[in-house]
Amino acid sequence: MKKLFFFFTIFFLTINTYSQSLEDALRFSISNPIGTARYQSMAGAFGALGGDLSSIVSNPAGSSVFTHAEIVGTLSIQNNQNKATYFGNTKENEESNLSIHQIGIVIPFRNNSNDWTKTTFAFNGQTQSFFENDYRVVGESKNGLDKYFLGYANGIGADILNIRDGESLQGVYQYLGENFSNGYNMQQALLGYQGYLINPDGEETYSRNASYTNVNHSYFSMDTGRISKYTFNLSSLYNDYLHVGVNINAYDIQYRKSNRLIESGYNANSNVQEVDFENTLDIKGGGFSVQVGAIAKIAENIRVGFSYHSPVAFTEMEEEFQQKIKIGLNDSFVQSITGAQAVINLDPETNLVFPKYNFQSPSTTALSFAYLFGQRGLISIEYDTRDYSNIKYVVDNSSYLEQLNEEASSAFQRVQNIRAGGEFRFDERISIRGGYARIQNPYKGLNDNQIVSLGLGYNNLNSYLGFSIQNIITYSQENFYNGLPTTNAFSANNYNLINTQLRLSASYHLIF
Repeated sequence: MKKLFFFFTIFFLTINTYSQSLEDALRFSISNPIGTARYQSMAGAFGALGGDLSSIVSNPAGSSVFTHAEIVGTLSIQNNQNKATYFGNTKENEESNLSIHQIGIVIPFRNNSNDWTKTTFAFNGQTQSFFENDYRVVGESKNGLDKYFLGYANGIGADILNIRDGESLQGVYQYLGENFSNGYNMQQALLGYQGYLINPDGEETYSRNASYTNVNHSYFSMDTGRISKYTFNLSSLYNDYLHVGVNINAYDIQYRKSNRLIESGYNANSNVQEVDFENTLDIKGGGFSVQVGAIAKIAENIRVGFSYHSPVAFTEMEEEFQQKIKIGLNDSFVQSITGAQAVINLDPETNLVFPKYNFQSPSTTALSFAYLFGQRGLISIEYDTRDYSNIKYVVDNSSYLEQLNEEASSAFQRVQNIRAGGEFRFDERISIRGGYARIQNPYKGLNDNQIVSLGLGYNNLNSYLGFSIQNIITYSQENFYNGLPTTNAFSANNYNLINTQLRLSASYHLIF
């Protein structure tokens, strides 16, 4: 038996099963960079421009456009407005947060002794994805939590779900997770069985212990964390005509998802009257990728760009999971069960540690075009494509991960994204900017995501101050518990989520 480590009454238990889902892989594969104010105000359409530290996210050749060394930092305030629709009922929520999202430095070296007239080194750290988001979903469903636990329990012997004299919920919960390949399924069955949500009908079959036509659901989702991207960049300029560059990117993932589902509205004579179910998932890991790119000056006012971003190899991904449940029972049912209580609290006080895993996000190819109106302004367009059906878990003899890869191939699609931005300079000091992006949804059949942005810049010789405002609208379809098999009736409880982000950013550039 593996060792258990006791810490503040919580056991850390390594189990022999996986908890990953397609939603996890997609969450970490989508890139929505939060860069400098100038970059954001033009919707990230910088592939053929360069000259901005966040532009190397789009095209690593962009750093050799710089003429002076520069240090940049960006502070952002993000307001999230969520609109969740669940079986015809809509709930809106709003919350805000403040964070430093970007910091970097670029140093160009001029060389007039050969055809490679400039070499530039740069480092940029910025948030690739920001997960701070809380929302609530309310509505009625014909599928209650009894069906959730029933879906896991059928096929599992009732005898192993009993807690005998001298045993505890914590001990049985840990034993199931540690000694069976389907340990997670058995742990869910244990909670449903010990909470009187399901009853055994035979050796391995169960029935529901609750009666209702519809149940009321009040669901709270709380996400925190981010993906941080650290870019080490090298770029060179050939004959003042062709910029080429390469990025080495490192990623750090820190993510927590907590949810709580309160279920009520059972029939008056139902044995179960209320359920309060809480789950917390922590994910952390790292990743690595490479980018190459080029920007060519094909005419005095015309620039074209190309870049390729390799798949991100996420490695040593770690997941920890906690859960607890509280069940309120009918008084007459309590009186009929020896030792039963009106309210049952089941808390295994255990951190489930899932096996480490690796996966890779899809590659990205981008083409871009920019036209410069002398010193007065510019317009820029960028097109990129990536195939989300190529999201892959490294299988490593796991039939579950192999099945997820097959599901990704059918659930996700290749996307084609367009970004456009423009800038107008009133004089040497003041400029205004705007941008728009249409980001195709990775899910088949859902609306495309959109970005609309505006910005202002003020240049004061050796320093530069930029401001931006972005409105980002994303559409998704979620389930209270991702990864449920379709054979579990609770998997039908999907809700549509529209997330609108209003982001205010300020960047300070120190030129030296």
